[in-house]
Amino acid sequence: TTHNNIGSVYDKQGRYAEALTEYQESLRIQLAALGPDDVALATTHNNIGLVYDKQGRYAEALTKYQESLRIQSAALGRDDVALATTHNNIG
Repeated sequence: TTHNNIGSVYDKQGRYAEALTEYQESLRIQLAALGPDDVALATTHNNIGLVYDKQGRYAEALTKYQESLRIQSAALGRDDVALATTHNNIG
């Protein structure tokens, strides 16, 4: 959570490389502690996707959004309202 929060601050400041570093560290810790399919990872994948999107790295953003959506769908069901944000980010 702390790395995600720091990443969010960097993101808001337009410091995208630093935001990515924090989000990626958060993802590394979450993967080790929770495994790849825990719903908590969906937010981090989404956050990384948002930064890639702002950098114009659209293919990488799409990959992260799709991974977020896959995790959310498996954990919450395809019709859960929480998936709406990720669908919106995909466009």
